[in-house]
Amino acid sequence: MQNIVEWIAPCPLANVTGQPAIALPTGFSEAGLPVGIQIVAPLGQEATAIEIAAYLEAQMQFPNWVDRCSKLEQTR
Repeated sequence: MQNIVEWIAPCPLANVTGQPAIALPTGFSEAGLPVGIQIVAPLGQEATAIEIAAYLEAQMQFPNWVDRCSKLEQTR
């Protein structure tokens, strides 16, 4: 449980301040766990957060999440 608290510790700051934030999945760890980043922009700069996320998605080769999720569903 301690690890979960450490992982989510930065998230409430954006929630409390009302800053726009986007969670962007970026891949998987060696253990197969999902990994991502959180982009937080200044107040009223929703477009900035969206532009940064769109740029990163276009520049980086993220895994195909649909295929990954389909494979996980098949193993259930």
